[in-house]
Amino acid sequence: MSAQDGSHGSTSRATARTATRTALNAVCSRLTSLRSEHAQCETQIEAVEAELARLHEAKAGVAERMAAAEAELEAVVQAPVPGGEDPTLWIPDEILFLILLTVVHVSPCVRVCRRWNALCRDPAIAKLRWMSRWDLYSMGQQLPKALNRLPNRILNPQIVLAIGGGATGVTTIAVAQGANAENDDDLIVDRTLPPAKILTVWRENQTGFAKMPVIEAKGSDALEVSAVVVCPRGGVYVAGARRQGRGEDCVQRWTMGGDGVYRMVQAFDGGHRSRIESIVVVEDRLYSGSFDRTVVCWDCSTGKVIGLLRGHIAAIRALAAVSVADVSGCSVATTGGDETVLCSGSDDTVICVWSLRTRTLLRPLLGHTGKVLALAAGDRGELVSGSTDRSIRVWSLQTGEQLLTLVAHTNAVNSLAVWKDGTIFSGSWDCSLRVIRDFHGEGDEMTVDRIDLQGRVPMGIALTDTGLLVSSLRGSHSSDLVVW
Repeated sequence: MSAQDGSHGSTSRATARTATRTALNAVCSRLTSLRSEHAQCETQIEAVEAELARLHEAKAGVAERMAAAEAELEAVVQAPVPGGEDPTLWIPDEILFLILLTVVHVSPCVRVCRRWNALCRDPAIAKLRWMSRWDLYSMGQQLPKALNRLPNRILNPQIVLAIGGGATGVTTIAVAQGANAENDDDLIVDRTLPPAKILTVWRENQTGFAKMPVIEAKGSDALEVSAVVVCPRGGVYVAGARRQGRGEDCVQRWTMGGDGVYRMVQAFDGGHRSRIESIVVVEDRLYSGSFDRTVVCWDCSTGKVIGLLRGHIAAIRALAAVSVADVSGCSVATTGGDETVLCSGSDDTVICVWSLRTRTLLRPLLGHTGKVLALAAGDRGELVSGSTDRSIRVWSLQTGEQLLTLVAHTNAVNSLAVWKDGTIFSGSWDCSLRVIRDFHGEGDEMTVDRIDLQGRVPMGIALTDTGLLVSSLRGSHSSDLVVW
């Protein structure tokens, strides 16, 4: 090897070593920078964790003081008044009125004294209390009370709830958790986890709601629940697909025994070929709407199918029974006078109005441009509907005309409830509730309040006879049953 070749080799090795050192220095510099950023992140995380711990501690302290104040208030309210003397004579009526605006359960206040009793029973004050309550919720100054937290054991869970008065006049809340599906093929269940209870029941008492014991359904009686309704005569009906066996959809009746425990006592089979999405009870008849595009009429006493309503060309999502003063103007002749009609909402965007007496189609209601997901009976015999077209519509069942079309949500309207004064409550996939008041008024008299649900979707809403709104809210990890 010549001297020139040796010199060239030495130069190449020196160049390689220089390049290696340069790359190594760059990596070391980047690693030093990353370690510095990591240390900064660690410091920020520690600060955030410390602040979070402080906030949790403050929240616990506030909750403890609130509980003590509520207990003190309850003790004062329940305390007997010696000699019948009014302990609130020094408080002006205006101050008492402001106190009543912040009280959810007024029944203890009735017993304080005659003046409180009169204020609590005054219809005008009751209406103002009702209106003020939703103003506080919409402004975030009052929060709902959570009854229970339901773990999301099922992918994309659906929570269905219903409220009824029951045979004794006691408000009963029934809640079931099942799978939410666009079609039967989407029913995906994680069977490695324990199944959710088929049914949870609360009954109202003087202090709130008490959770009732329920015997879980086993084996072929266990359902993937998709609909639930509380029967006015007592008992709870649930519908869904069986977990075992052929997997067909059925309806079950659950009743409370003498020991105060709810048990499944009857099963209605053989009516539908696909998923049951909605059920209603009218007197001794149960009606179920299904993805098979039919409404089946069942005899509640025998559990047998006694009628079939066909008219939709797509899945039926919602049912509602409405008492109408006069349906003589419908396309199918009737005898006139009061009549209860059944309304069915479908993915075909049409609402069908059926006569329960003749089981015939009275008229279709056309106007929605999306799937009809929710129906509710109005306070004057109207029908309220909600759809994936984001609109809420109020219909006259006597004439078929639209009385109100309101686009108040930014996503599909999936649940509705109507109070006896005409106030409409709507829930939507936009994670909010709307409270629509005085829509019968002229022009700007109608008010719409928005209640933000902090990223949780209202899967169902219902009203008690005492004016409490119950809603199931689905979050990313759990679902809450709350009372407003």
